Amino acid sequence: MSTVTASTVAPLQPENLFAIAQAYERSASSAIAFRRMSRCDAFPWFTATRNPAFNAFLLWDAPADLAGMAAHIDKLLREDRSFMRVAVSGVDRNTGEWRGMVVVRPYEDGHELGLALHPNVWGQGMFPLFMAPAAEVIRQAAAPWPVYARTHRDNLKMQTILHRCGFQEAGQMTETRINGEQIPLDVFRLGPDWVSPEMVSF
Repeated sequence: MSTVTASTVAPLQPENLFAIAQAYERSASSAIAFRRMSRCDAFPWFTATRNPAFNAFLLWDAPADLAGMAAHIDKLLREDRSFMRVAVSGVDRNTGEWRGMVVVRPYEDGHELGLALHPNVWGQGMFPLFMAPAAEVIRQAAAPWPVYARTHRDNLKMQTILHRCGFQEAGQMTETRINGEQIPLDVFRLGPDWVSPEMVSF
């Protein structure tokens, strides 16, 4: 595999962001309802980061307290409004409990899907539901962009899920955390054999 290096990419156009956000809000999933991220997501997201299993493969530094998580969400919302990315939360359609989030941002020659699912729903086949609306909008565009996902090199379960959803290995890279720790990452690219969520079994 090749080594992926950072490059400058034009921000998502407003109409693209709007289409992706609308696709999530219209999602027909019986299990998950999607909405734009808000500050009310700070507490459940912060709680999830207290779980060692959740934290093990995070690609960013989890805030040390609830105020830090709220500030992190504020940053995502500012970038959302300035058309640099779109941030969406998924909640249980029946109970309203936070189940995870997805962020779409420019990356290399396309866009990256970043997902974080609450440990309570791991193993329940949620990943395709969180991925599908953004991936389908991007792939159906007049000039579709490549769709990427990055995962920790030791996160074998996530790599298996990405393969099942049609992603293919695209390269390797390292990322440096604030504390100086080097994180080895594998980069995946959504290939032509995109599999719709209802056809993926977990």
